[in-house]
Amino acid sequence: MRYRQHCKLATVVGLAIGLTAFDARAQDRETEAVRKAPPSQAAGASKKTSSEFARLDSILSALVGQFERSDHSPNAARRAASHAPMRRGSMVAVTFRLRATASGAALVHWLRDNDAEPRNVGPDYVEAYVPVALLSRASQRLGVVRVQAIFPPLLKRGDATSEGVAAHAAQRWHANGWRGKGVKVGVIDGGFQDISALRGSELPAHIVGRCYESVGEMATGESTSSLGTCENGETHGTAVAEALLDVAPDAALYVANPISDGDLQATVDWMIAEGVKVVNYSIGTAWDGPGDGTSPYSESPLNTVDRAVRGGIFWANSAGNEGESAWLGAFQDSDADGFHEFGAGEDCNRVDVSHGESLYVQLRWQGEWGGAAPLADLDLYLYEVVAGTYDPSAPVAGSNLYQNDRSPERPGIGVPSEILFFQSLGGEYCLTVEQFSGYSYATPQPGWVQLIDHSGNTLRWTRGGGIGNPAESANPGMLAVGAASWRSPAEIDYYSSRGPTPDGRVKPDIVGVDQGTSITYGSASSGTGFAGTSQSSPHVAGLAALIAGRWPRLAAVEVASYLRDHAARAIGADPNVWGSGLAKLPSPAVVNRVLASGDRLTLRLAAMFPDFSAGVTYVARSSQPDAVSVVVRGGRLQIAVSDDLTPDATVTITVTATQGGRSETVRFQVAVEAIVPSILWRLLPLIAEPDA
Repeated sequence: MRYRQHCKLATVVGLAIGLTAFDARAQDRETEAVRKAPPSQAAGASKKTSSEFARLDSILSALVGQFERSDHSPNAARRAASHAPMRRGSMVAVTFRLRATASGAALVHWLRDNDAEPRNVGPDYVEAYVPVALLSRASQRLGVVRVQAIFPPLLKRGDATSEGVAAHAAQRWHANGWRGKGVKVGVIDGGFQDISALRGSELPAHIVGRCYESVGEMATGESTSSLGTCENGETHGTAVAEALLDVAPDAALYVANPISDGDLQATVDWMIAEGVKVVNYSIGTAWDGPGDGTSPYSESPLNTVDRAVRGGIFWANSAGNEGESAWLGAFQDSDADGFHEFGAGEDCNRVDVSHGESLYVQLRWQGEWGGAAPLADLDLYLYEVVAGTYDPSAPVAGSNLYQNDRSPERPGIGVPSEILFFQSLGGEYCLTVEQFSGYSYATPQPGWVQLIDHSGNTLRWTRGGGIGNPAESANPGMLAVGAASWRSPAEIDYYSSRGPTPDGRVKPDIVGVDQGTSITYGSASSGTGFAGTSQSSPHVAGLAALIAGRWPRLAAVEVASYLRDHAARAIGADPNVWGSGLAKLPSPAVVNRVLASGDRLTLRLAAMFPDFSAGVTYVARSSQPDAVSVVVRGGRLQIAVSDDLTPDATVTITVTATQGGRSETVRFQVAVEAIVPSILWRLLPLIAEPDA
């Protein structure tokens, strides 16, 4: 468990998705299946049998139940609140989900009158700190659909310069003067401990920050340059900033540590107003949508990414480190016992948990979020395994909301998702997905189910589907970034999250390198460096800053397309492991010359692909071969412009180099300009060097 201890979150929230990279595999995948024992009356988490606290999620319902069974003293309230993912004393951080016709202002007024602290308010939600003793009454307020616990940001972890600079070929751009000058980059993360000590050396001397003390509460006004509150004990954001600025050393740095989804949206609005053009978010949150890149919740990170891209921001997001912590596939129950099967006859998805570690497991399945259509009602349970068996009547934790019950005492809101949070004393456990059949009417089985342990614990049964939120966004101005070590960039890291998304989209979008040197996490030569998609993502964000600095007018979608177009592809590689391939910048040299009708130009192909050796196969094509033809001959690219030109046309030339099991592609455009008395063709920009 050496690496797990190295990577463990140091924040006061104490909950991180963590990177379990280089942790010895906790599972023996060949051990025999865990068996069901006969049911007993052992005490544990209850199955779904009552409507108590029906509008509270399972986490809040459990801690309110604990308080209700206590003596209701202040100490009892604090003890109950201590089991919440986020709290302040005896108050718990929660989100109130509101009906479309409900008034958030009325709820805010009531909360303030009852010693709660409302913070962020949106059209369909209120984020607040609420005393445990008030939660049950608060959930019954008019217009409240559900109350959910707020989880802290989930960090995707694992004079110094990351090895990622060379692995992504950024040093060639640096040598040609492209270093991100004039580009404002944002790092949104959980904390930036010791960032002030790196000012003027590893990081820019001037750093602008927006620092949060708690949900909806900033240190001083709209922003602060002191960064004191951002230095909250968590170093993750500092290491991320290091990686990004290694690749784009002349960029201007903006940092923020939003705590809730509402905080994140306010932070993005601030960065848009400040003119930030590139954002890195090496963080994930629980899924809050149906798996198609959308969410019905206004403050969802998915909607915030869309907001950022509309505001001119390219968004790089860590894909996640759940390559061995997720399962996606069809619901199956061959023996009709109500338990979903992860494999042939396997109801139990086994997980070994170290002492003191947490399980943060989410289940979602096919269905319309917030819709009126009938839903399958699935429940998520955790059982302790003893001597190879578990008791299916005695779960130690569970999440069992009423998804589809329309009765007044058990209101369902049509959200096909369950979340389980369990602080373990260590040991072997079973995760099960169980179909609840307590309706008066039948519901169909879902076409797919998806299970993930956001804490990064290794599951016995896995099958892709590990892309987190908002990495699953479908926005073309955002890239979800997987990870491969700079030492062996042709091999994906085992922990790097795999796709597809539930709606069948390819993810991740691209791959960056990790395990590079970091002042914060140490030298790669003496250990693992900074491992995880937390470092691969800012490497790609740094590349985006170089591109934005070179061509400031490019939109976020165009920056993302440039990166995907020039990624190094491994032949035959699974796109749901590699996306477009390993991010790599082509040669930065530009041919500054004009071609007119009938002109010809010969270019050395080796200059376009400096990383390839002899024995390369080149293929070139033109999008309009009748106007501009291309021929590969003797290691050179011959471009010929037709005598018969059409004004105001754009021709794309694509050249692909293949060697062994890898390939790289360079694309450039030839633009037509009508300049009297002749029509000229200008190469803008040609990624190659002029023939010597």
